[in-house]
Amino acid sequence: MIGIVLAGGQSLRFGRDKATCQLPGQKYSNVQLAVNKLSACEQIIVCANRANQGKIKSQLGSGITIVCDLAEYANHGPLAAIATATSLRTGDVDYQTLPVDYPNLTPATANRIADQPNTVAATVGHTHYTIAHFRCSHRQVVNWLAHGDWRLRHFIIDCCHCQPLLFPDSHEFINLNYDQGEHIP
Repeated sequence: MIGIVLAGGQSLRFGRDKATCQLPGQKYSNVQLAVNKLSACEQIIVCANRANQGKIKSQLGSGITIVCDLAEYANHGPLAAIATATSLRTGDVDYQTLPVDYPNLTPATANRIADQPNTVAATVGHTHYTIAHFRCSHRQVVNWLAHGDWRLRHFIIDCCHCQPLLFPDSHEFINLNYDQGEHIP
């Protein structure tokens, strides 16, 4: 299985780059935490943006593939990152996606998703489409995008046929959308 860390967002609501941010009480930055949680993956691809790519490289060191969206997919959100990551492999491959903006997600939760093919994390009343395990090929993604649908939800459910994997509501699934005070640079 290949892990895809979604780290290329613009972080507009947050006000600074979420991926490279290290919050108070965290030992690592959000991108480092996400990579560490994908222990079930044989390879990890971090999908960055041009502005944070260098800092992510310095935080992660060697051994992790870091890419920016291919030009034809740039600035189209998480599905652009998936299209870019899948372009590095041929044929059908299992992928596990994890965004950098769920710093409280536990490794146990990530492993549970890794153990359940064709699933997407869900809590009561909310599906977390960026936290998923699915099988697809780059050709499948490209064919999907040829129809002009860039919504990750539709791709995960309608193309990859993922089923919700229910988790209890907890702080693990609180999305980091706004900076909550002081930070460690």
